[in-house]
Amino acid sequence: MKSVSPDSAEELIDLIYEAAVLPEFWPAALDKLATLSQSLGSILIARSTDGLKMTASTPMFMQEATEYFLTFSAQNERLRRLIALGRSGFVADSDVFSQEEIVKEPMFSDYLIPRGLGQGIATVIPMPTGDEIILHCEGRFQGAPTAPALIARMDLLRPHIARAALVASRIAFEKARTAVETLSRVGIPAAAVSLSGELLLTNPGFEAESQVWTTRFRDRLALQDGVAQALLVEALRATRHGTSVRSIPITKTGGPAILHVLPVCRDARDLFSRAAAILVLTRATDRSGPPDSLLQALFDLTPSEAVIAKKLSLGLSANQIAAESGRSLETIRNQIKRVLSKSGHSRQSDLLVTLAVLTKGTPPPPGT
Repeated sequence: MKSVSPDSAEELIDLIYEAAVLPEFWPAALDKLATLSQSLGSILIARSTDGLKMTASTPMFMQEATEYFLTFSAQNERLRRLIALGRSGFVADSDVFSQEEIVKEPMFSDYLIPRGLGQGIATVIPMPTGDEIILHCEGRFQGAPTAPALIARMDLLRPHIARAALVASRIAFEKARTAVETLSRVGIPAAAVSLSGELLLTNPGFEAESQVWTTRFRDRLALQDGVAQALLVEALRATRHGTSVRSIPITKTGGPAILHVLPVCRDARDLFSRAAAILVLTRATDRSGPPDSLLQALFDLTPSEAVIAKKLSLGLSANQIAAESGRSLETIRNQIKRVLSKSGHSRQSDLLVTLAVLTKGTPPPPGT
C-alpha cells in the first residue's frame, strides 16, 4: 500500500477548507482524495429533494459518474445499501455486498467491472437542511475486500469534509440572505427559493404580499394565480440551464403585479447553494435605477463596477459613460465585460433586463 506523508495529508485538509470557500478548488481536493484512497477518481454529491448535484476529480470521471447515475437512477442498490447502513464513516463495497453478490450484481458485473471500475468506498454526511453529502471514491475491481487501514485513513479526513460542507452551505445561505435583505432595504419584496420552489428566505415586503402567494407541501411557494404558478414552475426548471430573467404576469388573485425570477449565478462546482433563484415582486414604475449597494450585494461588483451597471440601467452607452467619467472607452468596456461576467450574462441586452427588474417596478415598454 502506498504511504501518504503527514505533509500530504495536511495539504489535502487545507485544500478541502479552501474548496469550502472557493468551489473551483473541489476538483483538486477530490483528485488528492482519489490518490489517498488508491482510487481512479472521486466524486462529491449533494443529494436533496431537488435531485443530485455533483462535482468530480476530473472531467472524465465526472462524465463516468453522470452516465452511471443516469443508468442506475431508478435502482441504485449500491447507494441504497450505503445509506441504509447509516455508518458515520467510510463504507467499502465489501461492507454491504459479499464477493458473491458483487460478481452477480448487474451494476458490477455488467457495468462497473467491464469499465475497469468496481472497487468503491464512500461516506454519507447528513446536513442540517435535511440534504445529504456523499463522497465516493472509485477504483479498479480487486476481487478482495478493501483494506481496513485504508478505510481508517479516510475516516480521519471525514470530520474535515463534514465541516467544509457546513461552511460552504453557510456561506451560500448568507449570500442569498444578503441579496434578499438588501432588496428589502430599498423597498422591494423578494424571496429566495430552491429549484423545486421551496421557500428558503423572504423579506418583510414579500411576506406582506400574502394575497399573491401561499405555501404547500414541504414549504413550497405557490402563487394564488394558477396560470402564473405554472409559469413559475417552468421558470425554476429553466434555472438549471440558463441565467436569463423570466418575468411572470400576475393578473388574477393578488394582481396586477409582475414576479421576476432571477437565477442565482453560481459556480457549477458549488454544490451547497440551495437557492436556485431570487424572486422579485414589482408593481409600480420607478426608473431611478437600482441602488449601487444592491448591485454590489447581488453580483459581487466593486463600487466602480456597480456605478457602471447603474448607468447602463439608466440608458447610457459606453461612449456616454466614458465621456461623463473622464475615463477611456476601453476602460469602460472592460468594466462592462466584468459586470456581464459577474452577473452571469453574455449579452448586454440580457443584463439590462435584469437591471430593469431591480428597480421598484417593471421595465417600461419599448418606445416609452
